[in-house]
Amino acid sequence: MLRPLFDIEPLSDHIERGDLIITANNRLAAKIRQAWGVKQAASSCNVWHQPAVYAIDSWVQELWQSYCDAGSGDTERANADQHSPTQIVTPAQETLVWQNVIANDDQRAAHIQPAGYATLARQTYRQMQQWRIPVQHLAAESPDFYRWATAFDQVLKRCQMQTQPGSCEALVSAFSGQRLSISAFSRSGRITLVGFQTMPPIYLQLVESAADPADVEFIAIASAETDPHPAKKQAFTDSKQELLAAIKWATRLYETDPGQRIGIVIPDLQQRRSSVERLLNAHTGDNTATAFNISAGVPLANTAMVREALSLLDFNRPKISLNQCSALLNSPFWGGDPVAPTLKSAAEQRLQMLCRRELRSAEVRYQIAQIEQQLDSSETLSTALTQFETLRREAPATATFSSWATLFKAQLEVVGWPGQRNLTSEEYQQHQHWHDLVAAFSTLDQLQSPVSLFEALTQLKQLAGATTFQPETPDASIQILGLLESTALRFDHLWVMGTDDQQWPQPCQLNPLLSADFQRRHKMPRTLPERELVLAQQQLTAYQQHSGNTVFSFCTRDGDRQLACTPLLEHIPLIEQTTGYSDETSGTACLPEPQKLDMETIDCAHGPAVKAGLTPIKGGSSIFDTQALCPFNAFARYRLGAIQPPKPSLGLSAMDRGSLLHLCLEIIWKRLQSQQYLLTLTEQELREQIDQAISESISQWQKTYPELMGDRFVSLEAERLQNQLWQWMELEKQRTPFEIAEIEQRHTVTFGGLPVTLRIDRIDRLSNGKLLIIDYKTGAVAVNRWLGERPDQPQLPLYALTSEEPVAGISFAVINADQQTFAGISEQTNIAPGINTLKGDDSFAAWEQQQQQWRGSLESIAAEFISGEAEVCFYNNAAAQWQAELLPLNRWPEYTGELVSMGVTDE
Repeated sequence: MLRPLFDIEPLSDHIERGDLIITANNRLAAKIRQAWGVKQAASSCNVWHQPAVYAIDSWVQELWQSYCDAGSGDTERANADQHSPTQIVTPAQETLVWQNVIANDDQRAAHIQPAGYATLARQTYRQMQQWRIPVQHLAAESPDFYRWATAFDQVLKRCQMQTQPGSCEALVSAFSGQRLSISAFSRSGRITLVGFQTMPPIYLQLVESAADPADVEFIAIASAETDPHPAKKQAFTDSKQELLAAIKWATRLYETDPGQRIGIVIPDLQQRRSSVERLLNAHTGDNTATAFNISAGVPLANTAMVREALSLLDFNRPKISLNQCSALLNSPFWGGDPVAPTLKSAAEQRLQMLCRRELRSAEVRYQIAQIEQQLDSSETLSTALTQFETLRREAPATATFSSWATLFKAQLEVVGWPGQRNLTSEEYQQHQHWHDLVAAFSTLDQLQSPVSLFEALTQLKQLAGATTFQPETPDASIQILGLLESTALRFDHLWVMGTDDQQWPQPCQLNPLLSADFQRRHKMPRTLPERELVLAQQQLTAYQQHSGNTVFSFCTRDGDRQLACTPLLEHIPLIEQTTGYSDETSGTACLPEPQKLDMETIDCAHGPAVKAGLTPIKGGSSIFDTQALCPFNAFARYRLGAIQPPKPSLGLSAMDRGSLLHLCLEIIWKRLQSQQYLLTLTEQELREQIDQAISESISQWQKTYPELMGDRFVSLEAERLQNQLWQWMELEKQRTPFEIAEIEQRHTVTFGGLPVTLRIDRIDRLSNGKLLIIDYKTGAVAVNRWLGERPDQPQLPLYALTSEEPVAGISFAVINADQQTFAGISEQTNIAPGINTLKGDDSFAAWEQQQQQWRGSLESIAAEFISGEAEVCFYNNAAAQWQAELLPLNRWPEYTGELVSMGVTDE
């Protein structure tokens, strides 16, 4: 069994005689009770009195309950104080009152947002009450906060509530009037205070009113009679290296002796908790992972189970973000049947392909229903979401918080939250905290009239974000602590991080709602540099006194800022960094050289061949394109399905704008059908044709993007399209005569043994009866990519080879704000500006020869794909960047060592 973290011996006599022990925080109180229990068990005691150990806030709550219980039958007090508060306002209730007070202040500045200022106002008022500063002093100093605080007091008085610091005033009066007695908590009548560096005046007065000042004893965290133990300090270049060194140091000590008490103090642990967990998981083995315990909690809203519950409740809103949908469809905390992951994966892919940042809740239900039907799934996610929506529609426009809590509970039940699998211990605790959260949410009824569903959801999320979740875990040898949690605890070895000159002593933090002079005049916390210096010295001395071996560490840089060790540790020797570890008593913690592992090389250049009729292949001409650029990427995409969904963008994406232009051209040419008809149109008639096509196209897109295609946006898009289409139609007039043969048609053919579906934007029939194949492009193009032994972008060459009618040429139609031009090759000249013949004396022969080269090259590429050729190589160096989403899979940077040039880092 591990030794307790608190040395109980200095407190043994106090506990034996029945003193009340008051600590600075709950963690310290728990460690004292634990240490006392271990001492009694070691003394062979079977039964012992539970020591009276309370954290200061817990003691105040107990006192208030005793005060209210005693006063309920006190007729004299009831007559004297008919409006005495009978309930301490909860943090959730308090924050809500501050929000409402600030929101209802007609004189507040426009930049003051109630939700953002409520927490700050609550903390400010709490400090003022703790330091016993009357609100009236703020009338001239801070008129905004004075108005808020006055209104806040009026609300609490009307609701017969009181803040916790405010309740201390009544408790002081109760002790003075002997309506309360310390004997209920202390058999000896004495009070011992442990772990306090500073105590707010209201708490100090409460303690002194409860017991005679002579019977109150402070046990300081640093003792003048105790000599500090040996310590050393070490410098690091950055905080990640510093943290990793501390973890390696603690692991080494643990492996030497698992019974030791080892501590790592991280001043900003709350902000760095996630990175600490990542490093622990990455750099500790299975045998040491359970040796660590992190004291800092996380917001309940950030825990996996509660985060998913809040995301599910967002289906009450008209829209939900695509990121939320993706996270939910990857979550095990809803959906019932364990086979649901197959359905959820298909549903996520379908939603991703819609390429929208936000989705209507109704559309999410529809798309999931479509996938269920397509997969013939017995899973009923869409049905559950429909029931969820039915419950919402049956709810009133406004209701009490407790009524909304009932609705939320019912909605989560119908979608199967928190899932059907057995919960882990930590998940079970999250589930219990959720129930406590909902209960606290329901108590908001006491402060506010009915609210809307969205207001209730907002309050629930804020409450979850303000609630800390700290899972109960088994005791561990290595404790990772923040500054407050480490107070008065004892270790065999202790590492204190961040001891640079910017954090020790802590810089003053003045409250922005109060003037600096006001705060310093009343000696409010974190306002006096000289006081921070004393506190820092006490804390550093206590660390050395409470640990047999202490390492202080600091970083020499923070971004562009130079740092140095705090002057308070200038007497501590600096460790010179060397490779490897010294023995555990020295405190040296340099990082070891990474071990070189024997690596096994596996040839991945060939995969299984495509089996005709058994291996479904989809991809069309892009199979040839990708295989020509990188065989492995083609295997990954079209055999393994490694396809990255398109990324949503604000407004219309470049692809969307291209599709809108395609649609306009399709409408125009379906009406015109030939260049001859185009030439007969007057300028006014052509503009009418263009405007009508734009109007019809935008009308179709408005059905898909109703929230985006507003009047102003439509006007801008129409103007853009008008300019581009007018210039393009002028270019079409300069061509040799042609008729439209096909527009936006699909053709399914087999080439080189591969089924290929080709979608051609447009096919023109020239005056000689031959075809010109056209592909619209709104970006840059390069005709030379069709040429060479491994042509990429082969859609047009493939159609030229598979067409049943003779083809005279192929061309891109480049239409964008910078240019409107054709870019292609053909067997004859003057087909259109920008379409050229191939080099040679005989252009017709050169065209025939090029088609034969395409046939040979593309058949060879098809044969590579069918045979399973999957070598990791790029025949076009730029393709590695064009297909960057596959770099983590093909590991091309590791092949070349070009991490930076590929745009890949180790972050």
